[in-house]
Amino acid sequence: MQIYRVFSFLALLITSAFTSNTAATNAELNDPGQPTKARQNLVNISDLSKPIKPEIWYWEDPSKSIAFTQARNFYAQDMFTQEYANFNFGYDSSNYWVVFFVKIIGSPSGSGHRDIILEFNYPHLDDAVLYRVDNDNTIHMLSTHGDKKPYRSRIIDSNVFITPDRIKIGEVYEYWVKMDTTSSTQLHPSIWDRDRYLESKSHTQIAYGGYFGLLVVMAIYNLFVGASTRDKSYFYYFGYISSFCILQACLWGYSYQYLWPKLPSLNDFAIPNSILLTLVFACAFTKSFLQTREYSPYLDRALLITIAVSCVAFVANFFVVYPLRVSLSVWMSLIGTIVLLTAAVRVLLKGHRFARLFLLAWTIMLIGAVIYGFTALGFLPSNFITRHSAQIGSALEVMLLSFALADRINQMKAEKRAIEKQAKDTLESKNLELEEALAQLKLSNTLKDEFLATISHELRTPMNGIEGSLQIVQQSLKDQELSKHLTAASHSAHHMTQLVESLLEYSELQSGNWKLNIQPFKFCDLIKKCTTNIQSEYVTKDVTFKCEGTTKLDYMVIGDSDRLHHLIFQLLDNAFKFTHCGDVSLTIDSKENDSSYDFTIAIQDSGIGIEEKQLKAIFEGFRQADGSFSRQYGGLGIGLSLCKAIVDEMDGEITVKSGKDQGTTFTIKLSLEKGQIIAKTTSAAEKLPNNPRVLVVEDNPVNQITLVAMMKKLGCQVEKANNGEEAVRIAANTQFDCILMDCQMPIMDGFDATKVIRKMDNGNQHIPIIAVTANAMSGDRDRCIAAGMNDYVRKPIKMDIISERLFYWLIDQAA
Repeated sequence: MQIYRVFSFLALLITSAFTSNTAATNAELNDPGQPTKARQNLVNISDLSKPIKPEIWYWEDPSKSIAFTQARNFYAQDMFTQEYANFNFGYDSSNYWVVFFVKIIGSPSGSGHRDIILEFNYPHLDDAVLYRVDNDNTIHMLSTHGDKKPYRSRIIDSNVFITPDRIKIGEVYEYWVKMDTTSSTQLHPSIWDRDRYLESKSHTQIAYGGYFGLLVVMAIYNLFVGASTRDKSYFYYFGYISSFCILQACLWGYSYQYLWPKLPSLNDFAIPNSILLTLVFACAFTKSFLQTREYSPYLDRALLITIAVSCVAFVANFFVVYPLRVSLSVWMSLIGTIVLLTAAVRVLLKGHRFARLFLLAWTIMLIGAVIYGFTALGFLPSNFITRHSAQIGSALEVMLLSFALADRINQMKAEKRAIEKQAKDTLESKNLELEEALAQLKLSNTLKDEFLATISHELRTPMNGIEGSLQIVQQSLKDQELSKHLTAASHSAHHMTQLVESLLEYSELQSGNWKLNIQPFKFCDLIKKCTTNIQSEYVTKDVTFKCEGTTKLDYMVIGDSDRLHHLIFQLLDNAFKFTHCGDVSLTIDSKENDSSYDFTIAIQDSGIGIEEKQLKAIFEGFRQADGSFSRQYGGLGIGLSLCKAIVDEMDGEITVKSGKDQGTTFTIKLSLEKGQIIAKTTSAAEKLPNNPRVLVVEDNPVNQITLVAMMKKLGCQVEKANNGEEAVRIAANTQFDCILMDCQMPIMDGFDATKVIRKMDNGNQHIPIIAVTANAMSGDRDRCIAAGMNDYVRKPIKMDIISERLFYWLIDQAA
């Protein structure tokens, strides 16, 4: 029984009781019974400035059948046992009779009365009947008490049981209490002067108000902190403080006084269930605060099990008898306390300092409970500190746990700052590495661009000689048989040039340097060039080709003619490539606006088509409908990705509609600005009027011969220079109508030569200078324009292109 009591106090458990009302009958009150034994052990109260704890005598009645008169007879026969007022007989089903004696020593005359208060400071008695026996053996039943009675039936509004009395000074009074309770059998009687009691009661109310106020404030504070930080530990701690506050209110009778004064039946469940609820939140808070899942998985599971069992016990308490409720609450609290303390020690031993305040808080809490328990058992003196040690310990625990939460947040912030600093340092280090890598990549890209520019220049220079020479020979040759071979050679050369341009375009696209070269051009000439270049495809195949729609416009359009040509030619080339028989069509619809033309260009074929699942990726680089297509049909696999990039850069739209063996239709929608109006008399097929004088500046002999031949075909007077220095010297002495300027030349390049010519004080200062260069990168045209040139034509040069540009600058612009 003693061990059981100690465990109860260690776990802060004081159980409630259920009703067992036993009242004295009228016969008992009217029959004085046998006279009591000599009252040699009196409580002589000479000074009621402080409460008096009387010595008591008790008799245990297991049968619950002894009447008041029999109890007095047993006392007269010395069958009662003497005990201190703060006795605790534990959980016992017996009735107990308790008697103590009071005598007030007053003035010498022994006259007068004194108002006193009899306080029984244990609020969980089920049933207690108080009797008073005067000197003349008159019996009075002063009051009945118990937490099973409605609260309003109490004589004085108080959380404990109080009975006022008025006694004569100098006389001995005999007080009897019959106790019937299933809660812990305690009484804690004390005798007060009425005025002193009321004063002390107000101080006690203030103290308890401060205590519960502290708990409520800490609960609300942690709730708001939890809401702002989204840390679930604060919500668990709020639940713990709230349930613990309810538990304390139940233990001291305040819950019955203020929360459910009309529902005494709740007292059967209040303490056991509030204990379990407190335990659930305490374990959940311990799990979250100590992060047991990370630092101690076994104890984390133990806490989870404790929470689960406590929840089951909470529900079970509504269906089991009171003693079993008490047992469940006691043992679950004891086990839970051991588990959470073990978890705190375990986490602390792993070096996590935030467990220190947690362990200290629970240790102080348990020390307060132990002191309170041993005080109640009579092992420690009863004073303010020992009587309220549990409250002091719990108040300190609540504050320390709040400090522990704040300390953990500060530690987490410090760790976060340390992690952020480490991450920042790492990021800075990685950034430096990345910057170095980017610098290397930039250097590699620069070298690659330079390499591609050089390769492009070196490939375009001989291709210019090949294509130009073939064109001149084709125009002069009368032999039809040889003409076929020359045409095939010309188309093959053109196809190779297209491959070189595709590689260059794709490389620029990947590097991010890709941009449009905007200039005015005739849309009809562009379409004619596309259909002429694709001629060899439909001549050699059993495929019908037709071009429909309006191509002759009243105005020139402004855009990148080379990219637009590449776009249409690539789609036509694909159409013929994947069409073995049937037809291919190019349909152009143009709509004239105030300042622009809206074009819808459709390329349709009756070829093998594309499966629906392949359409989504058809515009990605190096993607074809089948990996074997590159072997069967040829091609680099980058054509459509370039087409998509060109259309996007022109703020247009390209779509595809296809199906396996159903042919394919590509539709392009874009808008181009209007240029100047096209003179009706000009034509790229005619010779230039007035035999303009043209200076050809070219260091490559083959290209020089080709350009000179082309100029003579166009009716021009031609002079030639082998480098920029020679060109400057000639231009200083001779007036020209146009200069065709190569860019990369020895001694003086075309850029410097142009700058010098633009500064001359003669007519050549303002004549058109057209760059004719193998430099084909996106920035090359801008560089040419910045040097003072008027236009830019990439090699290999074709007769129709150079004719178009000369007509534009010498005829259209002059007009």
